[in-house]
Amino acid sequence: MNRLFLIRHGTTEPPGGERFYGSTDLPLSKEGRRQAECLAARLSSDNVNMIFTSPLERALATTRIIATKNKISFNIIEGLSEVDFGKWEGLSFEEIQARYPDESEKWLNNPWIFNFPGGESVPDFKARVIRSLQKNIDFEGDLVIVSHGGTLRVIISYLGGIEEYEIFRYPLDFAGITILELKGMKSNILVLNDTTHLE
Repeated sequence: MNRLFLIRHGTTEPPGGERFYGSTDLPLSKEGRRQAECLAARLSSDNVNMIFTSPLERALATTRIIATKNKISFNIIEGLSEVDFGKWEGLSFEEIQARYPDESEKWLNNPWIFNFPGGESVPDFKARVIRSLQKNIDFEGDLVIVSHGGTLRVIISYLGGIEEYEIFRYPLDFAGITILELKGMKSNILVLNDTTHLE
């Protein structure tokens, strides 16, 4: 059975989740590095052959720790970057609503066809993530992808057959692991957002 381990990078400095950081290249925090060490220990007993990672530093630093500890090769895949929020980068949701009331309402009403002001359109973002997945998923053994919340949701929705409007119901915590059993370009979700290795 081929398994795909989907891992969200560790926590960042400044903390992600409170503000919209997509293409902004944030470093891991001290806690994020600890989380990456925990991820490396968690994966040490699995037959992982390769890691694919986003080029953004928070994902790449997480990957380097996992790969070094477990002597696993990794490839940087540009298409696995987070969405570019454009003018919304670094803003909180409250700031976005105050500065961009019309755009934020459109985004909330239908996020899957939205174009972030000065940034990336969601359809373009989805298409590049799926293209990257299709080009790199042909492998033997278990594979790890280290990336971002938005990117991983696109992958889970695509491979897991989950409707787009439902995917935000599923939490994806920092340094959480989701495991898919692959059957071609379809999958079964074996584990969703496991964070027990961080305790």
